[in-house]
Amino acid sequence: MLYNSSGKWDTLQVYLRKILLDIEQISKLMNDQQHMEEMRKLTPVSIRASTTILVTLPIVAAYPFMQKYFIGGITIGAVKE
Repeated sequence: MLYNSSGKWDTLQVYLRKILLDIEQISKLMNDQQHMEEMRKLTPVSIRASTTILVTLPIVAAYPFMQKYFIGGITIGAVKE
């Protein structure tokens, strides 16, 4: 965020953080009863939970393919001289 002020090269975490901040701002500004009924379904906790799932899905999907490299790194680190 410090070196990318234009937002052109934002990472997934930065983009999801912006979404969280936007949702919190919207929930603070909503005064109309109809909009409040709709916003009750989208609480900050539910948005936070969904962003957590979105962030962990690529990790879970890539882990089976990268597991041999993780195991190799652990094995090399465990060898003592």
